[in-house]
Amino acid sequence: MKIQRERRVLFVRPGPIGNTLAAVPAIRALRKGWPQARITALVERLGMELLRGCPYVDDFIVYEKRGEHNGFIGWLKTVME
Repeated sequence: MKIQRERRVLFVRPGPIGNTLAAVPAIRALRKGWPQARITALVERLGMELLRGCPYVDDFIVYEKRGEHNGFIGWLKTVME
């Protein structure tokens, strides 16, 4: 019997919300290619608000480059999330 692991995808798109919006077709392609995958988007807070209703994203990690995720310690905090 073959055990099937859950496929998980981290989509990283911090930056301007225009770039986040332009990335939606790529997220849709990920969902189409792996319909059962758990897709998590790492985006800035405004990007999360923009994608909140997107049917292709399951979870979010908010990245605050100029806030709590600033510098090396902030980067490590993001990695741990």
